[in-house]
Amino acid sequence: MTSLGSLTLRDEWDGTSDGPLLATPSDSDQQTQELRDFAAQHLRPATEDLQDELGNLLSMSRLKLEYRQLAEKVVRTSFDSWRLVDFIKSELNPDFDKDPLRHTVQLLYRAIVVGPSYASPPRPPQGTGPAKHDFEGAFYGEGDKHLCHHIATVLRIYNESKHYGRIVPIVQSSGSGKSRTVDQVLRRHHFGMLLCFRERGNRDAFPARDDAAADLLVRDQAESNKPTTRFLNRVSALAWFEAFAHYMAEEIAAFCSNVSPAAADDASNVEDFYDHLNVGPPTSPTGTGGRALSDGAPRRRGLLEAISCRFRDNLDDLVEGGNKRSDTFERSACTQAFRSLQAAVLDAYSIGKPRPDGVFILALDEASSLGPMLGHIRRLWHAMGESTQANANRLVLLLLDTNSSIHYLVGGGAKLQSSRLQRKKYSLLPMLNKLPFDVALGALDPNAHDPQGKTWSALLEQLSLMGRPLLNNQHLRYNSDFDAGERGIGPYVGRVALWKVKGKLLSEGDEVWLPDLNSESATFLPSDIDVDKHMAALCQRLPLTFVGAQGSVDLNKFLQRQISSHLRTIAGLDPDTSFIITGTPSEPILSIAATDLFRQQIPESGDVVKVWRDALWAMRIGRTFYGLTAGADGEEVARTLFVVATDFAAVKKVQGPDCTDPDALEATELWRDGATLDPLPAWDWLVELFGGKLAQLQIDGMQRGAGGPVTRGKQPEPSFKAFAQSARISFTHFVKMPHTFDKVSKKQLAEWFVEHVAICGADNQPSWDLLIPIYVDEDWDGLNTVIDVSKMSYIVVQVKNRRSAVSQGQTSIVPPAVVHRGPSVAADSGANVNAGGHLVDDFEYISLFVQLKAAPRGHGAALSYSANVNVATWAHNLQVIGLDNGFAPILSKLGDQASADLRALLGIFTDEFEDALDWRARCKSLCDAQLSLYARSRQRPTGERFPFL
Repeated sequence: MTSLGSLTLRDEWDGTSDGPLLATPSDSDQQTQELRDFAAQHLRPATEDLQDELGNLLSMSRLKLEYRQLAEKVVRTSFDSWRLVDFIKSELNPDFDKDPLRHTVQLLYRAIVVGPSYASPPRPPQGTGPAKHDFEGAFYGEGDKHLCHHIATVLRIYNESKHYGRIVPIVQSSGSGKSRTVDQVLRRHHFGMLLCFRERGNRDAFPARDDAAADLLVRDQAESNKPTTRFLNRVSALAWFEAFAHYMAEEIAAFCSNVSPAAADDASNVEDFYDHLNVGPPTSPTGTGGRALSDGAPRRRGLLEAISCRFRDNLDDLVEGGNKRSDTFERSACTQAFRSLQAAVLDAYSIGKPRPDGVFILALDEASSLGPMLGHIRRLWHAMGESTQANANRLVLLLLDTNSSIHYLVGGGAKLQSSRLQRKKYSLLPMLNKLPFDVALGALDPNAHDPQGKTWSALLEQLSLMGRPLLNNQHLRYNSDFDAGERGIGPYVGRVALWKVKGKLLSEGDEVWLPDLNSESATFLPSDIDVDKHMAALCQRLPLTFVGAQGSVDLNKFLQRQISSHLRTIAGLDPDTSFIITGTPSEPILSIAATDLFRQQIPESGDVVKVWRDALWAMRIGRTFYGLTAGADGEEVARTLFVVATDFAAVKKVQGPDCTDPDALEATELWRDGATLDPLPAWDWLVELFGGKLAQLQIDGMQRGAGGPVTRGKQPEPSFKAFAQSARISFTHFVKMPHTFDKVSKKQLAEWFVEHVAICGADNQPSWDLLIPIYVDEDWDGLNTVIDVSKMSYIVVQVKNRRSAVSQGQTSIVPPAVVHRGPSVAADSGANVNAGGHLVDDFEYISLFVQLKAAPRGHGAALSYSANVNVATWAHNLQVIGLDNGFAPILSKLGDQASADLRALLGIFTDEFEDALDWRARCKSLCDAQLSLYARSRQRPTGERFPFL
């Protein structure tokens, strides 16, 4: 036991070195085999002996803290000898046989603790799953720059007489990358610290729970209304934040004392402080001595434990002194501590080149876990920022959570339990309501995302760059260390495994399929959780809008669950009603993953028809309880049918015409290879919508030029079927445009095609409602196809919801004019066509005019075809009249119950009672508007503005 007591835990490791912690292993097969034999013969028995000895040590009452923690870590860990081979090599030396126990402990410590934690933020205990791998690599989301800009903006407009503290909430779904984004801000841009207050038990999540702080501040919320609890919450906030400000000021001062002003620059200072806090061994001023603790972030841990000790001393004093003592403590000791921290921050940013915009950030992750304590923290932070007290105007508090209550419920709380603030009304600083989208794509050279001349597989590789930080790290990529097999988590889009993306969307680790809603039973209501999963997948594909009665509890809870668990975002807050406005941003990988939930060929998922029957049942439930609307002209019904048809056509490719056997081995293998995700022939899609009668269509009219002859009663010219068969559609989701436009370039159509998106026109878009980009190439060769922008075209759709049919002369659609490579549709619709953006002179497209509620006149056909031909364009016009008549083939495949669910979305009920309680007649106030799914526009070097999804 003397060997354990004399162990030097950081022997042979220089924390400032950039080199590897362990020697590079030899490639010799003989050495490797010898090491494996050694591990099997010596390491496992030594480990078992060590566990026995450490078990005895744990029973000793006065064991030193650092040894107890080390012993607990070793006892908790199970070892596989083959995983330790590489680490063993650096420990083989002549002294090993003299003291094998000491060297074994040193080896295990270095393998488990030191190596993985070098130059890294606090993370979960090692060996607990994929979390280590997911967050150890470089992070390129670049959301940190947007967060810095947001912080700088709110501080610039801050007015202490109007605003309630320098507090910025960040509300995003679990797994969206908010913690990683803040971590990058602290690593690259600003001094600060991130603390996590999540509940105990989740050992794989990032960041790891900070027990030293969370155990002191997280209380049982069931006791929160008791007067004694309210008082204890207030004094606890005072005691802890005074201790934090006191020791953090000393920590920053200690760091700055070792920085040379001549060699310092702002970026390196911030990065060095990050490493100093998260990696360096603890020393003065934290008072924990020079011993390293065993969690991989020793200085940080020592700092928090020193804060805990001072907190307890403060708390004893405040509890004994009552409210009067607490008021005095806030004005004196707490104010002085924050002044010291403010001064230390100013000094830190004055080293080298001064930085007047630098701030100190304290980020509280899982902030809602603090419960009522959070209100006291907000009030204290506000008070310390006032010029009459600490004037800590360079300190910013970030609140991170999945629950929007950390922001929009603050209004009333700001005036409670505080006589000093009771007579004041403050507005809240705006939250960072969504993390940036496609930020990594914007950092690339403009040619990097130009589809011209690239293969389809190369363009798919770029889709992982078009999304939140969730999609820009290693979590979604295949890694052999943690996954059972590469094919087991397919299919893939580029290098991204859709199995992992689907798990994030559904908040599931294992069951990555949509649950069975038992839609065949009209009386069975599934659980909220199961409906939520279906709605999450649907929202990634359709721009669903929810309109509920004011104060609707069901809708508010539903939206909160979607935000917390299913990657929906908060787009804003209605100041008049306090309703949150939410949306689902367009992210290609997520929409493809949602699509795969309907198409995947595994027994647990069920066949595509069953999945869509359940999804339509979920939409009907959403209409009843959450106010899901069908759009002004029933566009949602049309969009839903179009999406259903893509899934049916895709699955038919791998299963054959029946689409009913997800157990077939061949279909499963084709699905894993991505066959269901390949762009579809437009003809196959149209056949799913309208059935075999599409091939028997007769020409209803053909117009050649202005006033040209019209020919009726003939079969359509072969060019229509040939064109539809050579045209490919790729869309997996719809995006609603924020403005009207009358021109679109082929380059823009190509980008939309790559992004797997179809366009919904703005509410006031004249003449058309939907625009589906298509790629026309009869020699399509899958992933090897070289994309030629000149081959882009579109399907343009207009939807009408009148009960009377539109007259024949009013069914023509005026589509957007197509230019070669001119200005984007993001420019004003009246923008001039610049050089190189002239109109194309030979353009062929499909036009689809849909009337949902009308019926054909007399003996008229539900589906008809005509063509318009002139010098510049050839339009293939399809007209569909009646939901039941025109879309009978796809409705018959869905079945009677699913068809009834779809009709209910249009307000066409078979149940008289439900018809009398039409939801739209009862719900008048807007609760959740699906805002434009375009997150922003990006300025391109040429001065042209292109929207990115």
